[in-house]
Amino acid sequence: MFYLQTYYTTEIQRGLAGVGNYSLRVQYLHAKIPKDEISIPKHLLKPDDIVQHVMGEIDTIREDCTTEQDSNADREKKSDSVENELVDTDLVDTDVVTTTDTILQSEEVEEGKIVSNENTLQDKDLTQKSLARLAVENGHVTFVQQQRAFMVKGTQGTNYAVTLLPKETCQCPSTTHCYHIIAAKLFIGDEIDSKTKIVNLRRLNRKNLKRNDKKSGRKKPRANDYDIDVVPAPDSEAVATEISSPPCSPVSLSPRTPKQLKTPTVKTPCTGKRLRFADKQADIQPISPRFTCPLPVKKRKLSMQNFSDKTPWVSGLTLEHKNKILTNTWLCSDIINTCTDIVQTQFPGIAGFQATTLAPRFNENTKSWTQDFGTFQSKQAPCVQIHHTGKSHWVTSLQQTRDTTVYVLDSLNSLHTITASLEIQLAAIYGDKKKKLQRENTRSATTIEWK
Repeated sequence: MFYLQTYYTTEIQRGLAGVGNYSLRVQYLHAKIPKDEISIPKHLLKPDDIVQHVMGEIDTIREDCTTEQDSNADREKKSDSVENELVDTDLVDTDVVTTTDTILQSEEVEEGKIVSNENTLQDKDLTQKSLARLAVENGHVTFVQQQRAFMVKGTQGTNYAVTLLPKETCQCPSTTHCYHIIAAKLFIGDEIDSKTKIVNLRRLNRKNLKRNDKKSGRKKPRANDYDIDVVPAPDSEAVATEISSPPCSPVSLSPRTPKQLKTPTVKTPCTGKRLRFADKQADIQPISPRFTCPLPVKKRKLSMQNFSDKTPWVSGLTLEHKNKILTNTWLCSDIINTCTDIVQTQFPGIAGFQATTLAPRFNENTKSWTQDFGTFQSKQAPCVQIHHTGKSHWVTSLQQTRDTTVYVLDSLNSLHTITASLEIQLAAIYGDKKKKLQRENTRSATTIEWK
């Protein structure tokens, strides 16, 4: 089987490389390998050679069996002929004696060979311990003092080195505890414990018991689950179609108790002391008929969770920003920037929508305009931008593609003015390095043109 497996493995590798008797299909061409990756073993036999070898072994075994039978038949014939000659003639010739001796010696040699062949054939069927004892009895175990090891001769005639200390090792290819190590232990007189495994019958009996059925889902019951008492709903059809029957008295399995229990009476001892009772009305406390205890009140769970103003809301905004939007208070730059981001995602073809924090700030100490977060970038039309005027007010600028006019949209029409900060922002976005501008104020918006 090993040689067959190696042969077919090699043929598969050759087929993957496109060299052998097999070829890959079109859908498996991605598994093709180069010829250099083929690993061919040293001993490679074809299936025909393997079959011939096996048949040759079978023929040799048959020949051994036939020779054994022929030798037994010849021996019987010769013994019968010798007995007949001895009966017929009482005289024994020296030549006949010598011939019979040689015949018997040859027969003994042949019998020894046959016995040895039988032993060699039977050695393969012996256990590990039996092979070890046979090796010790035949003197196949020797101790080498210089190497501090044992030399054990195997059944095939090969010698293996065995060491017992500090670790049990053997040179044979066996991966388990081989009989060479057992033979070395028997050679020095170390008997091996042959304890039979004790089987726990109780455990085997429990393993053979049928296990309980596992519980099924919540809806589907098991095979042997039956409801004994089913109480139908008051509005179900089972209640409407149920026939009224007189109530039956419940059958009690417990023994009934007698109506009167005979208790032993205890007589009080007679003493000379008198019992005194409180007859005065002052000692008796009146009981008010009114109920003064408070009625039970249903308990309610109060949510004690307090949210701070810095709690996140949406898109980087907090609950503080949410309260500003709901109460119509002053809008900060964070809310405006979030709105511009939302509008920009909805209208990607319109330029602008830059951060409002880029607006310049006037420094009173240096008397100059400062830009802490950068400057506005110049944009091409169409463009929309939200501006902070620098006076707690927001406006929107717009430029279309038809002309160069910039429109400033303001909710405060009557009070609308273009501040210095707004003028710097408009010049950076729409001015394109032009400083002169022309203003035209209308009722709805302010028109600005650069020259």
